[in-house]
Amino acid sequence: MWTNTGTYIRELHADFGTTGVLLVPYLLGLIITWLWFKFHENKSLFTLVFLVYLYIIIGFTFLMMVTRLNQWFLANF
Repeated sequence: MWTNTGTYIRELHADFGTTGVLLVPYLLGLIITWLWFKFHENKSLFTLVFLVYLYIIIGFTFLMMVTRLNQWFLANF
């Protein structure tokens, strides 16, 4: 059954095409990996908070487009 669902990758494809689908997840994974290693070196709380924030965004995109909700952005400021 066809449904109208999609993760953040659908939005990237609509905006940037194939380049966005290939480049943005790669860069996101690169940033998360760099933060992971940086956290294990420094044990910085700021690094951990930013790392958890990115993991939450990735985890929630499989459930809903949480990055498009205004409550998501307003709750963090």
